[in-house]
Amino acid sequence: MICQAISYDKNNKPIYEGDVLERQNTSYYYKVEYCEKNAAYICRDCDGDFVYLSDFEYIVIGNTYDKPPCEFDHNAECLVCDGWPSDCPFTKFK
Repeated sequence: MICQAISYDKNNKPIYEGDVLERQNTSYYYKVEYCEKNAAYICRDCDGDFVYLSDFEYIVIGNTYDKPPCEFDHNAECLVCDGWPSDCPFTKFK
């Protein structure tokens, strides 16, 4: 995992490898990873498709290395992202 920021999100928060990003004003989530084939950091979605960091504005919502495994409350919503298990971006990138 890289220790220096790769880029910055729209709120000037540093972006690191392993971060989960939300595309601004959508419910699309991407995980930042290094692609040796392209020799660049990319944002891979849950389906395996990717875009480059410079293609859209993103907001960092967390890092897959820092977040605990998802646990759910009495309403079956994720305690990390407050969403349904099927919508939780952290369970999609396991």
